Amino acid sequence: MDTTTRMEIGWPTDVRHVAHVTFDRFHGFRGVPAELMMQMQEEEDDQMIMMINKAPSASKTVFGVSTESMQCSYDARGNSIPTILLQMQRRLYDNGGLAVEGIFRIAADGTQENQLREHLNAGVVPANVDVHCLAGLIKVVFSFLFYY
Repeated sequence: MDTTTRMEIGWPTDVRHVAHVTFDRFHGFRGVPAELMMQMQEEEDDQMIMMINKAPSASKTVFGVSTESMQCSYDARGNSIPTILLQMQRRLYDNGGLAVEGIFRIAADGTQENQLREHLNAGVVPANVDVHCLAGLIKVVFSFLFYY
């Protein structure tokens, strides 16, 4: 008695769009079908559930991550640059940072730097930020790029 069933393979053009899943570097995968989420929870595979619900930790932060995990944009010359660096550069220019004496030499207040780090890790460069703090964190981003 043959218990195998014959599987029919269709054409590559016979597809149906069932779900649109996107990835957000701060929140992980979005739009995962409920059936898949329930199946994953039933299997109780903590590692897989964590993979679907959360972004990889390297992608959540700006500091201490590899360049492959950073979101990049193109500058005016066509170079691929981490987006956060382009945003920080723009804010430094907008706040007159290049005209400030001691820029990239004078250290900022530690608590202010930590607050700015939190904003940057959330993908936001505040408008009224101390240019010395911003310049210091630009240096920190560059220093981390060489280690990863």
